Amino acid sequence: MHLLELPVEMLSTIVDHVRASESDHIYHDCATTSYDIVCYHRSLKSLSLVCSTIQPLAQRAHFLHVAIRPRTRYGHQNPFPCDLFLDLLNRRPLIASYVLGISLIDTGYTTGGAPPWIPRKASVVASILHRLPHPSTLHIFATRYFLTWSQIPEKLLTVMYAVVQRPSLTVLRLTGFQDLPVDLLDLCSHLQDLDMYLSRIKNPD
Repeated sequence: MHLLELPVEMLSTIVDHVRASESDHIYHDCATTSYDIVCYHRSLKSLSLVCSTIQPLAQRAHFLHVAIRPRTRYGHQNPFPCDLFLDLLNRRPLIASYVLGISLIDTGYTTGGAPPWIPRKASVVASILHRLPHPSTLHIFATRYFLTWSQIPEKLLTVMYAVVQRPSLTVLRLTGFQDLPVDLLDLCSHLQDLDMYLSRIKNPD
């Protein structure tokens, strides 16, 4: 039997197996491993080029969880990964519906001491989050700088407050933030998993 003669359900199972086999080593060390490409599932990317039948299945798995990191110290003249991903969403809006989880990683371990990129790219990050129709997981990882909530520009804060209120968002991880406002947590009524490792709640006045 030819591969494309298999039922769609079986093709989906094959794609899921390919993704699971790669995920074990792709996300093994989010603190020290860096790459400038938004998604790194090479086999899924190759699989999406096989034919038009498999392409949407592979792309859906490929973009299931997106990790956006800073530029490396060796790629400071390259575009920011967040700019590349926003450009992709502008060109192919359907991809936004595939993204269920997104991680914004601003550790600074690979940037040679450059200032945090999330505040500098706040408008881009806001545009990306705004385009995701039903994210289930949001993780902002900022332990290198221990960002304070006041460092985040208002435009991005507005979008973040809207995202945490979505019924689809069940997992929120805020790592390395100082002075998190209590009202943010009050809005997270649909969460099943809240992780604030190395973060601190702002003392009420």
